[in-house]
Amino acid sequence: IYPYTLDYGLQTKCTIPPCPEGKYPGLWTVPMNALFAKRDFHGSPLEEPCSMADACVPAPDTANATFGFFKSNFDDFYTTNKAPFPVFLHEAWLKDPERKEGYLKFVDWLLTKDDVLVVTIKEVIEFMRNPKPLKAYGSPDCSDKELPACVPHTCVYNKTVLDGQRIMHSCTACPPNYPWLNSTRG
Repeated sequence: IYPYTLDYGLQTKCTIPPCPEGKYPGLWTVPMNALFAKRDFHGSPLEEPCSMADACVPAPDTANATFGFFKSNFDDFYTTNKAPFPVFLHEAWLKDPERKEGYLKFVDWLLTKDDVLVVTIKEVIEFMRNPKPLKAYGSPDCSDKELPACVPHTCVYNKTVLDGQRIMHSCTACPPNYPWLNSTRG
């Protein structure tokens, strides 16, 4: 599924409430298309859908398995449609050195393809707003700007809307209250 605006409301099945019910002109949504983890089930191959790479089980445990997981999902996507192939995962999933190596191998493989671009979600939406032929598309230059050093803060909140203590780590000053959904004081 391609990214789309909510100009006419939600156009896909909502699986996790609360779901948007109105129309939100100009607000873009990027669907989380299913990935498939292949596994053996009593001697038969089985593919189980998952929305994020780190939600697929079993998780790949080698660099080659990780590369194969991403490549097979990409190939299924690439050969059946031209919608963007989003990769959603939590950073902690890449803390495993084998998965990180396999993921980077996958990105390197993508970069060898003449008709594939590795872009941000923001760039996908900009392209959807203003499509151009591949030859005319210019990806913004990557920059090696030095980021400011993180000055770590450990924020301890003894009382939260979630009941119980919460600890948050931040590179900025601690907010006065634990940030949470619908919190106007966070």
